[in-house]
Amino acid sequence: MKANFYFSCFFVILLTSCNFFIDADQKPDYNKRIVIKNISLDAKSEVEIYHYSLITGFSPCFIDLKTDKTHKLICESSYISDMRVAGDTLIISLWKNHYHKLDTVGMNGLKIVIDTSGHQPNW
Repeated sequence: MKANFYFSCFFVILLTSCNFFIDADQKPDYNKRIVIKNISLDAKSEVEIYHYSLITGFSPCFIDLKTDKTHKLICESSYISDMRVAGDTLIISLWKNHYHKLDTVGMNGLKIVIDTSGHQPNW
């Protein structure tokens, strides 16, 4: 009897935390992201990999270029394994040659290179 009560409580809590009425194209709140890696390019700009922890679905990884108070989405992919900076080049490592979005317009001298020899991340 107690086990049924605990299971019912757990099930109700699980269902109330899910949002089944969210639009499929709607992005989660930017302030609720989980930052995986952050690289500072200079005093005013940085690049970061982040994703969202969603109980009701899967979130791909995103790479943003942040300058002052603005952020620009560079890449969105479910297969990002790492990123690194070499000089004026941002190297994005993918463990599978597939990305949803790649935007290199207006990068102010930052070159983007896709490396598909990455390994599957363990985060």
